[in-house]
Amino acid sequence: MSDQLHRPWSESIRVSVHPDREGDVVSVAWTDAATGQYHVLALEPESAYLLGRSLLTATTSDEIAAQADKMRER
Repeated sequence: MSDQLHRPWSESIRVSVHPDREGDVVSVAWTDAATGQYHVLALEPESAYLLGRSLLTATTSDEIAAQADKMRER
């Protein structure tokens, strides 16, 4: 397994719902912009919801932006 961050090519990101009697699954699939590798992440709906909320918070929070600015200054 690589230590590198995945950097999805934004045009390649796909989100799908896979209904099942034993529990639905949400998948997020993307192609890595740097390597061209295809990745799929499968999550329970609750985890997908939490991930979505966390990503939204990370990109809109003034507090998180201030912390990021401090890290950039180092």
